[in-house]
Amino acid sequence: MGSRKRLGEMLMEQNLLQQDELAKSLALQRERHEKLGRILVDLGFVSSRDVLAALSQQLEIPLVTARDFPAVAPEPDGISLRFMRQFQFLPVRVEDSEITLAMSDPLDFETIAAVRLSTQLAVKVLLCSEQEILAALERYYPDPETDTPDPATAETPLIRGRHRASAGYGQRGSRHSSGQQLDCPCGGAARQRHPPGTA
Repeated sequence: MGSRKRLGEMLMEQNLLQQDELAKSLALQRERHEKLGRILVDLGFVSSRDVLAALSQQLEIPLVTARDFPAVAPEPDGISLRFMRQFQFLPVRVEDSEITLAMSDPLDFETIAAVRLSTQLAVKVLLCSEQEILAALERYYPDPETDTPDPATAETPLIRGRHRASAGYGQRGSRHSSGQQLDCPCGGAARQRHPPGTA
C-alpha cells in the first residue's frame, strides 16, 4: 500500500493550489505550528470547503454538512455541552452499541477515547466544518452550560461526572481509516434533543 498523499499535494493536483502558495503556507506553518488546512484558508489560497473535501479523501472519512444532521439530535448521557463546544463535535446518531460524531478534527483521538469511555459505546467519526458544528450546537442546545468545574481539576472541560485526563488534538500525521470504531462494551442511553420550535 502506498503512502498517503499530503494535503498540499492533493490540492495542487486538483489545481486548487499553486506551488508558491504551498511554499508560503508551509513556511508560515513552521512559525505558527497550526494545521496546514487552517493556514491555507486563513491566507485565502483555498476555500474551507475545498480543504475539507481534500481531507475527507485523504483520511477516507465521510464529509457531512448541516444538511445531513438529524432533525432530532441525540443527547448521550455523560457528555456535557461545554465539552462538545470545546472540542468541536456533535453527536448525530446513536444506534445499538455505536455513537456517530461529526467532528472538525477527526484525528482528535483523545476526545474520541473520552466519548467512548463516558458513553460506553463504540465511536464512528464523520468530518464536518467547525462553523457548522458550533452553529448546530447552538441550535440544538440553546441554553448555555451552567455547571462550573472544581478549580482543582479545571484545566480541561468535564464530561459530566468524569474528569478528562488530558486534552489536545491528535498528532499531525496520525493514521485513521474510514469509519474506524473504538470497540468497547455496549451501554449508555441517549435522549433526543429537538432544535427550538420543532418539538
